[in-house]
Amino acid sequence: MVHRCLLVPEILGLVCEVLRGDWTTGPLNERLATLAALARTCRAFEGPTLDFLWREVSGLRPLLCTMPSDLFKMEEKVWYFLGGKENVLCLRRAILPSDLTRFPSYAHRIRKIQIDARSLVDVEVIQALTVATLHMRPLLPNIKHLVWHYGNIGKEVERSLLQCIYLFFAPKLATLNIFLRNTFDTTCLTIFSDLIKCCPALKDLTFLIHSFNFSENNRRGFSSVICQWNTLRSLAVIDLTQEALEHLATIPCLQRLSFTSLKGATRGCDQRLPIVTRNPAGGYPALRFLSISCSAMEVAIAFAQLLSSSPVEDLHISVVDHCYPPQWRELFNTISCHIDHISLQNLRLKETRLNLDQESEWSNLEVGLEALAVFSDLQNVNVQPSLGIMLTSDTANRLAAAWPHIERLELGNLCSSFKPLSLIIEDLVPFAKYCPKLWFLGIVFDARDIQLTSPRPSRSLFSNTLTSLSVGDSPIESPALVAAFLSGLFPSIDSITFDCDWRDPGGDPEEATDDGKMWDEVERLLKISSKV
Repeated sequence: MVHRCLLVPEILGLVCEVLRGDWTTGPLNERLATLAALARTCRAFEGPTLDFLWREVSGLRPLLCTMPSDLFKMEEKVWYFLGGKENVLCLRRAILPSDLTRFPSYAHRIRKIQIDARSLVDVEVIQALTVATLHMRPLLPNIKHLVWHYGNIGKEVERSLLQCIYLFFAPKLATLNIFLRNTFDTTCLTIFSDLIKCCPALKDLTFLIHSFNFSENNRRGFSSVICQWNTLRSLAVIDLTQEALEHLATIPCLQRLSFTSLKGATRGCDQRLPIVTRNPAGGYPALRFLSISCSAMEVAIAFAQLLSSSPVEDLHISVVDHCYPPQWRELFNTISCHIDHISLQNLRLKETRLNLDQESEWSNLEVGLEALAVFSDLQNVNVQPSLGIMLTSDTANRLAAAWPHIERLELGNLCSSFKPLSLIIEDLVPFAKYCPKLWFLGIVFDARDIQLTSPRPSRSLFSNTLTSLSVGDSPIESPALVAAFLSGLFPSIDSITFDCDWRDPGGDPEEATDDGKMWDEVERLLKISSKV
C-alpha cells in the first residue's frame, strides 16, 4: 500500500523533480531510467513520472516508438548535405488508424520537442505522419517550445521537411526556434504568415538562415509578417526593414532582440530626435538584450537611434567593415544618449576585421570612450576597434572612477597598438583604487620606462581581486621591475596573456616575440612572489 501522503499530486511531482534534477545521483540517462522504473512499479507514480519523462523530447523517434514495430525499417541512405550514408528510419507500410492508439497518451505530455537531422527519420515518415494525423490536430496539444533544426541536409529534403512543420504548431506554442541552411522561399513566407493564426500564444521567435539565401524580397516579405505581431517577447532574425524595426519599437513587451546580418536600419531626416518624439508609443521601452551583427557601423548607429532611454542590460555590436575613430565616437555618443544610464551592465563592441594597415591618417585620434562614463553599473566591457584604443591617463582615471562595479574590462587589447602609447604602467593604479570587483583587465600600455625610482603602490592601494591581465602587444624592457610594480598593485595576478602568445594550444614557440618572452617572465616572477 502506498502511504496516503504520496497520493498528493504535488508531493508526487516533487519526488519526480528530485529524481530527474539531482545530478549527484548519477548521469541523466540513469536518472531517467530510475523514473521509468518508478512508473512501472507503482500506479500512483505512473502519471507524474511519465509527465517528467516526456516533458522534453529530442527527435521524433520516441513518439514513433509508440507505434507498431512492423511499421518501420532501417535503410542506409545519403543523409547529410556533405555526403556520407546513415541508417535512417523509413516506412515499411502505410500508417493505419490502429497504429495510433497509444500515440495521444504520450503526445499530450510533451512540452518541448527538438526536431533535427540527428534523429535520422526519413522525410516520407514525417509526411505520412502528417497525413495520418489530420484528425488529431493539434498533434502535440500542450507543446510550448519547438526547435526545428535541419541545417545539415540537402536543399530539397530541407524544403520537404519544412512543409511538415505545421504538424507541430499548436495554440499553446510560446517559443519557436527555426534554423535553416538552404531554404527560404514562398514556403517559408506562407508558414510565417500562418503563425499568428496557428500559434496565438507565440512570444519568443528565432528564425536563422544563412545570409546568402536571404534576398531583398525575402527581407521585405519576412518583415511584413513580423509587423503582424504585437506581443513578441524575444526575436532573433537575420535582418528586417526599417518599417519592421520601427514597428518592433512600439511593442511594449519586447525584451530580447538579435540580428545576425542587419542591413535595413536607415537614418531619417529627424533621426537625431528620440523615437518617442516621432512616435509617442515607441522606443523599445522594455528591451533588455540587444545583439547586432552588421557590415557597417552606420547601420548600428542608425538602429541605436531608434532606442529611447531603453533599459538595455546587455548590448553586443559586431561590425565587419573597418571603422574609424569618428564612427566609434558617434556610436559611443549615440549609445549614451539612447540607453538608460543605470540599466546597462554588459557591453561588447568589436570589429571582426582587426589589424588594419599600420599607416593610417587616424593613428593619433582617440575614439571617445569618455562618453561611456555615464553608465554607472557596467560590469563587463569589451571594446575592440581595429585601430586599437588610444587611452590617456585622464581617460583611464575617469573610466575607472565611473565604473565601480566593473568585473571584466577589455579595451583594445586584441588589436595591434601601432600608434604611440600615452598610457603607462602607473596609469593602472586607478583600476586598483576604484574597481574593487575587477578580476580581468585587458589593456595596452607602455611598460618600458619604469625605473627603480618609480613610485610603488602604497600598502593601502592595491587590489586582491584582479587575477588575470591581458596586455596585448604592450612594449616592455625590464620584466623584474614590471613584476615588482604589478605585485604591489595586484598581488593576486596568476595569469598574463599577450599578443601572439605561443603558449596557447597550437601555438608555435618559434613565433615568440621578445616582448612576449618578457611578459612570460613577468608571469613567472609574479607566481613566485605570490608564494613568498
